[in-house]
Amino acid sequence: MIEIYDNLIEPHYVTHIQETMLSPSFPWYYAPTTVPDKDEVPWFFHNFVEEETGKYTSPYMNIPMNMLDMFMLGTGYEIDKIFRIRANLTFPVKYPDELTASHVDQEIPHYVILYYVNDSDGETIFVDSGMEVSPVAGRFVIFDGSNHHCARLIKKSKQRVVFNFNVTLK
Repeated sequence: MIEIYDNLIEPHYVTHIQETMLSPSFPWYYAPTTVPDKDEVPWFFHNFVEEETGKYTSPYMNIPMNMLDMFMLGTGYEIDKIFRIRANLTFPVKYPDELTASHVDQEIPHYVILYYVNDSDGETIFVDSGMEVSPVAGRFVIFDGSNHHCARLIKKSKQRVVFNFNVTLK
């Protein structure tokens, strides 16, 4: 199951998310690899909900929670538990491969909801099906977390920002 939803968030709020996430004052944290021990593609992240503890850790928590409310309202899905919410920021990099390492976010049963903050290249690729999803501002993608996925590295865009929600559904 891989489902794509566009236009669940009002355009003014899509713009608000972009302006907040790309503000010079938004706190991003550096990581040397996108998938530990599997690639060497550097990126930046911001944790809203810590994977290890499930605790809300960001003063910007209202943004992803509002996004999830709009997602549930627009799709009919109901979220039971949130394991992790993280925003990822990548830039064009020189790297021998054009993809990040294939991975699953967690080994436990879960769903992944992606939200693309900005239009960019850097498609999300679902390894088993070969399906590719283009990053379009305001787009949500939901899929079973057991699906191996990766991202095409961006070459044309200034940056790619995506929210990654790991959840269970009711």
